[in-house]
Amino acid sequence: MELKMWKGQKTLHRKLAQKLPTSKLRNIHYFYPTGKTLSIYTMVSKARLVVFATLMSGGALLAQESTMVSSAILALKRPDLISAKDYIDQADSVIATKSVDDIRESTMQKFLFHRGLIYETLNQESASVEYIHEALENYTALIAYDKKVDDDDYMEEAQSGIASSVVALSALADDAYFSKQDAEQAYNLHSEVIKYKTDYLGKTDTVTVYTMARIATELEKYENALKHYNFLIDNDYRGRVWQAYYNGSENRMNMPDKYTMDMLIQQGKASDPVLSPDINYTLWWQSAKLTHDLGDTAKAMEIISKGLEMHPGNASLQNLQLQFMLETGDYESALSKFEAALESDPTNTLYLYNIGYIYQTKKNDTEKALEFYNRALEVDSTNSASAYMAGYIFIDRTNAISEKMNSLNRNQTSEFNRLDAERDEIYKEALNYFLIAYEADPNDLSTVKALREVYFKLGNVEKVGEFTQKVKALESAE
Repeated sequence: MELKMWKGQKTLHRKLAQKLPTSKLRNIHYFYPTGKTLSIYTMVSKARLVVFATLMSGGALLAQESTMVSSAILALKRPDLISAKDYIDQADSVIATKSVDDIRESTMQKFLFHRGLIYETLNQESASVEYIHEALENYTALIAYDKKVDDDDYMEEAQSGIASSVVALSALADDAYFSKQDAEQAYNLHSEVIKYKTDYLGKTDTVTVYTMARIATELEKYENALKHYNFLIDNDYRGRVWQAYYNGSENRMNMPDKYTMDMLIQQGKASDPVLSPDINYTLWWQSAKLTHDLGDTAKAMEIISKGLEMHPGNASLQNLQLQFMLETGDYESALSKFEAALESDPTNTLYLYNIGYIYQTKKNDTEKALEFYNRALEVDSTNSASAYMAGYIFIDRTNAISEKMNSLNRNQTSEFNRLDAERDEIYKEALNYFLIAYEADPNDLSTVKALREVYFKLGNVEKVGEFTQKVKALESAE
């Protein structure tokens, strides 16, 4: 058979013919305009030969998308990323005008995979959410297509592409949060990471969920945050990572994984590895706190109790439990819990203060209250809360003396003077405690007002004026 071809087409036909199995080829002569012939192999099928020749001569546009996909692949290998993108985008435009059923299966698979690969590579050159979204869209479309045609030739490549693209997407999420300070975008991108890993890779990424929980709390998306923390609790997330000193760093740094860390240690670049502390108890704390803040204190108490079963004696969980007890008015239970906790931690100023507070305000036992406030101040002399409340115990005592003075007859002058002197001494006791509180926190308005009042009762006009000005300054700053 003879097929007349132009000289420029000879080389291309030869390359294509070389790819065909020899068993299915036979001789054919191509003619130059001069009449010279060239013998090569071609397909036996006349129908295929006609299509082949027609494509090469530009007489028809059959399988046009296939040519563009092939050109994109070749450009990517050179590598010529700009041309690869142009070719694959042209192929996309052509494919968009056709029914999927009209496109060869292998062409469609190559198109989807390489379009994903090209856009993933573009993202490596210039990180862009749009690029990585395009890559993931094509990789996932390839998986759907492979399932539709029941051909998993590209399934492994598609999943690998999704895995690497998800890593890039996670990096973009971190960049949005830390560099662009766009917590909203970071949260949304991390959400996509979770979806792709769950839906296409079958993985549970608790590290990313933990990051999302923290960002959701920052964004005041409390219901979302609660959902994330509960998910982490259900999956027994511990948050432990390997840490080591790296290249002479002052503090240990997080290592990517144990394998990398061991390699760095062998190279002498890392040393003294440890596992970071277990943070599981913080998940229970966050879940309980968010549940409480969303209005379900009873449920929050249940969560705290379960958390303490998992982490017996954990101070953070105990403190939150006690806070809830105080808020709900369960002072007897709170006092019992505080006193039990104090046995194992006798210098805990929070416990000491709260025991004193309950004795003072709920049990009206000011002597007991003073005992615990003073113990707290012995541990920490800057404990302003204990000092302030102790000061008010003495203010209450002066009020009781004032009532006695007001009940005296006019002829009971000596008793009046005695009580007045006693009251001044008690004011001085109150003054000492308020001054401790003021030194610890000079900007606390309640303490400043208390000092102004005590100085007034003691007749110190100069100090009254000084603290009156301080009160005005603090009130204007609010």
